[in-house]
Amino acid sequence: MADTRAKAPYEKSQREITPNDWFAAVCRSKHHGRNPSDLKVASVLVRYSNTTHCYVWPTIETIADQTGLNKVKVSSTVNRLVNSGAISKMMIANLPDHIRSKVNRHGRGNVYVFNNTWAHDILQDHIRERREEPPQLKRARMARMVANIVNFSKRKQPG
Repeated sequence: MADTRAKAPYEKSQREITPNDWFAAVCRSKHHGRNPSDLKVASVLVRYSNTTHCYVWPTIETIADQTGLNKVKVSSTVNRLVNSGAISKMMIANLPDHIRSKVNRHGRGNVYVFNNTWAHDILQDHIRERREEPPQLKRARMARMVANIVNFSKRKQPG
């Protein structure tokens, strides 16, 4: 019987990563996951995305209006996302023609591109960390095993 459930983000290949999966990676990222402004800006970027491409082009003003942050904070947050590798920033004029035709800003401003490779790596690291047993749990499990062996061997002794 075939498995009909949807794949979890960490089960997907780089090509299968969607904008929502990218946002899940931002939430799990050590650089962004605990920073409210990073999460707010990332959520607005995802809101402007679609599933056919990973390009979004809201203005800094639009992002500021929707997040409640000021323009300086939005700009520094976008730069933090760029510097971590979560997104790339490029000028609208440098876009491929099939994407540029969808933008109604006449070559002005920036376009943000979700980095699916970064998202895939973050999601893979996250699941790997979950699977690894913390050292204190491993020590406790080993101590229980030793105690069980000692107790078992005491029961088996004749006498």
